[in-house]
Amino acid sequence: MRTEEGIFRYLSGYAAITSLIGSGTACRLYESEADADPALPYVVYEIQQDEREQPITGETPPMTFCMYTFACFGETPQAAGAVADAIFTAFMNPLGTLMTYRGTMGGAGGVVVDACRLISKQSSVVPDFYTDRKLFQAEIDIEMGIAL
Repeated sequence: MRTEEGIFRYLSGYAAITSLIGSGTACRLYESEADADPALPYVVYEIQQDEREQPITGETPPMTFCMYTFACFGETPQAAGAVADAIFTAFMNPLGTLMTYRGTMGGAGGVVVDACRLISKQSSVVPDFYTDRKLFQAEIDIEMGIAL
């Protein structure tokens, strides 16, 4: 299973996220590019850095690190921020301790994640390409240690 599919399956079933952006196939969680004029709030995620060719040797299991950006869009800064906070909680514990998510994203045959780490979190205002309105964006970068 691709890492991106495992992320979608995990987050589209995570209660704190699905209460904000929907669940299952109706989840407004998009890989690389959103549908045309999606309902708000929604999330676009994509890989920013992939070090699959340089696994860490000596780790058990051997791991490689990938960084994903989750761009959360909403009508208000609070709406975008709430989705970003839910994604943060999904990968990290509520106290902010590093490397808290460990498990298989996507269920049986999914992607084995051995560690997660927050890289950055920021907010901005962006134009909506489909309407005249402004969108608020909260962006969060998460690095994942993927078992090989």
